[in-house]
Amino acid sequence: MNIKTLKESYKRRVDDAEMIPLYFRFHLPGNEKTGFLIVQRLGTHGAFTEIRDLMTERFRAKYEPLLLQFGRFVPSQVLKDLLEGGIRQMSVMTYTLPPDLATRVHLKGAEKNVGTVEIRIKAKRKHTLLTGQPTWMKQLINGKASVAEMFGDETAKASIRVDYKGRQRTYDFDRRDAFAPYVDISAEVEKVNGHPKFDSIDEYCRGLRDELITQVKGEV
Repeated sequence: MNIKTLKESYKRRVDDAEMIPLYFRFHLPGNEKTGFLIVQRLGTHGAFTEIRDLMTERFRAKYEPLLLQFGRFVPSQVLKDLLEGGIRQMSVMTYTLPPDLATRVHLKGAEKNVGTVEIRIKAKRKHTLLTGQPTWMKQLINGKASVAEMFGDETAKASIRVDYKGRQRTYDFDRRDAFAPYVDISAEVEKVNGHPKFDSIDEYCRGLRDELITQVKGEV
C-alpha cells in the first residue's frame, strides 16, 4: 500500500518474500578472541539466527578444529543494576487455567480447550512492583532453580520488565541461553517517511559498541 495515497500498489503472491533491510554491525578486533555482533530487530523479524548459522558453517569449514561460539552478552554488573532498578511488570505463562479463574470467566468445564494462559502483573504508572531481587529471582538468575520449580510444572514462560536508563527492557527467565535485553531505540533513530535512516542507526550502534567495550573491560 502506498503510504501517501493509501491505495494498493502491489498485491504480494505466495512465492514473494518480504526482504527487510535489517542493520547489523561487527566489531572484530585483530588478535583478540572476542568480538561483538549488533543486530537490528523489527517487530518479530530478526537476522541473528541466520547470521550466526552462516558464520558458524563457514568458520568450521575454513578453520577446523577451531570453534566459533555466539553468546548473548549481558555483563554481570549491568544485569545487577537492571534488576535492582525497579521491576515494572511480571508475566507468567502457563498451559493450564487455574480453577478459580476458570469459574470467574465462565470457562469451567472447558479447561481442556485452553492452550495457554498468561498472568500479567503491572505496576501503576510511575511506580514499580519491586526495587530489589527476591530470593526466587536470584535463584533463577544464578541457575539454582528452573522456571518450572519456581512457578509449577505447567509453566511455559516467565519474564520481567524493568526500567533502565529511561527505557524498558524485557528478560525471559525460561531462555537463559538467550538471557539478554532487547533495546528499543525507535525514539533515537531519525526517520524519513516512517523509515529509519541507516546513518542514524549506525551512529547509535557505534555508541553502543563503545559502551560494550567499556563494559567488557570492567568485567575483566
